[in-house]
Amino acid sequence: KVKRVRFDDRATLPVLGFILIDKPILTASYEVAYLISKQGRPNAIGETLVKPAALKKANIILGKVAEAKFSQIPLSNDIISSRMGDMSYDILAQVVADMISSLAKI
Repeated sequence: KVKRVRFDDRATLPVLGFILIDKPILTASYEVAYLISKQGRPNAIGETLVKPAALKKANIILGKVAEAKFSQIPLSNDIISSRMGDMSYDILAQVVADMISSLAKI
């Protein structure tokens, strides 16, 4: 318990740049990655076009608070690539599970 309190007091992870991501922000990041991959666009478009456009629209329509929230959505080239890898792994796992279950029925 003492070590846990000491760890929580130091807040090491945020200092090192690791921040917990809210579920809606994470979901938005995956949705944008899906749309980018579906269109066959370069991964960098998330950071160079999608995010700036979303921030501009959020600021104009919803104000600075919404813009700040939108700016938390990670859309860098590496993040989009990672999200696409996660989604492709999940699809592969689903296909393999379906194949195994269909073989078990035979």
